[in-house]
Amino acid sequence: MQIDFHHGVIYVLARLAGFTKQKASTIAFCSQYVDDATRCTPVRFSNGAIYDPICSAHKMLDYRNFNTLANHLVWVPFHFLPGNNMLPAESEAKGDFITRTVCKPDSYIARDMVGECINNANNINGLHRLGITLHVYADTWAHQGFAGIQNDINKVQYFTDDSISENLIEKVSQYFKDRFNNSCSEFVDGISPLGHGAVLSYPDRPYLKWRYMDSGGKEIYRNNLAEYKDAVQKIYTVMKRFQSRNTDEQVEEINQQDLEQILILFETFKDSDGEVRHQKWLKKIKEGFFSFGAEDVEYSYLVEEDVFGEESEDNRYIYTNAFLKSDWKMFQDALRDHLYFLQRKLFPKYGLCLA
Repeated sequence: MQIDFHHGVIYVLARLAGFTKQKASTIAFCSQYVDDATRCTPVRFSNGAIYDPICSAHKMLDYRNFNTLANHLVWVPFHFLPGNNMLPAESEAKGDFITRTVCKPDSYIARDMVGECINNANNINGLHRLGITLHVYADTWAHQGFAGIQNDINKVQYFTDDSISENLIEKVSQYFKDRFNNSCSEFVDGISPLGHGAVLSYPDRPYLKWRYMDSGGKEIYRNNLAEYKDAVQKIYTVMKRFQSRNTDEQVEEINQQDLEQILILFETFKDSDGEVRHQKWLKKIKEGFFSFGAEDVEYSYLVEEDVFGEESEDNRYIYTNAFLKSDWKMFQDALRDHLYFLQRKLFPKYGLCLA
């Protein structure tokens, strides 16, 4: 999914679920910032303090990244959560390691990830972790059928759309350039695309209906609108459970009128650029399109400038105690909490060895 969902829709759902404007803004910011946190170099301060951040994305979400270790550290835990073939942890593993890494919507492993987030809701960075968790959770719908690793399982033999007319093979060729043989419609030199790179941004556009033949020769039909609707309803439930600190609470469904409004915007905003769709979402929020009323909402990925100020000639920043309570710092701490849980507890629970 792209910024229109990770920020715009998440903000709307948070407000509908009863979060205050400030808390909804924090959740939505962290949800989107997962795609923008690309700094992997230490932050050095003039008093000698150092903070070492981790990145949750590569620049511009580049699906041409062929660094296997980087994929395990970034794409798998933050964008392509393994689905374990939709089996719970206590079930006997079925399928080889690669097929078990394929992302699946609302899988058991995804629910365990959500449950851990809710169980830690009272932490100082609980809202920040919720935003991160919801990013990963939402992507299990959009990224289903693909894995966050470089492997032939991500290859497709063809794909078409039922909604718009584009030269799909040409677009893939332009994106991967010399990695793709346009005349043969296949990747060259044994290169396998990362994640859903072979189908570009098709999974991330809410309005599309499309189909492709996967690496196993099976034709897959995708109705993004139906998938996004399911994601919206499940995410709303997670938000309500987070507020009650109860992972099993029976939650009333989202207000039907608001749900219909969300679906209308999914179908109406058909720009291929997620940034353009995002601005249209923010405009609708400002106009009072939803039941919580008119609100002015913004997003900027340039938060480091606000947190650190100007960098000195020796590549250091002036330290203040405000840094420890900044959203950037708490987001980074939440990233570490999330990554630690997945790598050291959740993945091993499912018999998966991923970095």
